[in-house]
Amino acid sequence: MSILEATKRGLRLRCPACGKGSLYQAFLTVDAKCKACTFPLKEHDAADGPAYVVMVFMSIFVITSALWLEFTYNPPAWLHVILWIPITLGGSLLLLRYVKSLFIALQYHYNAEGFRQ
Repeated sequence: MSILEATKRGLRLRCPACGKGSLYQAFLTVDAKCKACTFPLKEHDAADGPAYVVMVFMSIFVITSALWLEFTYNPPAWLHVILWIPITLGGSLLLLRYVKSLFIALQYHYNAEGFRQ
């Protein structure tokens, strides 16, 4: 399997082994095993890596955007609060699911410790 195929499987939230079964049982809970190929998924976790990547990306995006908005339009402070808090929370939750799946797929591709067959 190529790195491109592993990336596609990760971004489609699919099993890293077969690419057919779903990776998640719930929003961020990895399923015990793949429904399509019975590959054990539960023991493979991305730890804090995805959270760190999402936190850094969202921090850069939100701070840059907020500064641009402030210096371009000079809106009141309450507008910043009602604008950036939902964008930060929503964007983080949306990205976290995909980045976690991508980390697990790349761990499988590179034959990381938990994925040795």
